[in-house]
Amino acid sequence: MLSVALIGCGKIGSRHLQSLIKLNFETEIYLVDPKRESINVSLNFIENDLKENQKITIKICSEVDELPA
Repeated sequence: MLSVALIGCGKIGSRHLQSLIKLNFETEIYLVDPKRESINVSLNFIENDLKENQKITIKICSEVDELPA
């Protein structure tokens, strides 16, 4: 399984997330942003595509320190 940390979920981060969820293999994506509103906006952009791709798991962190080693 691929693990990816997307740090910053603003406008550019949302675009990166849109591309990442198109991966066709099991992927764990960590969204890191202290602003929950930014994370919610990013998740809203991908809501429909995420439902179709069952191989993607999204995990939310407010700080980089919360990422797994």
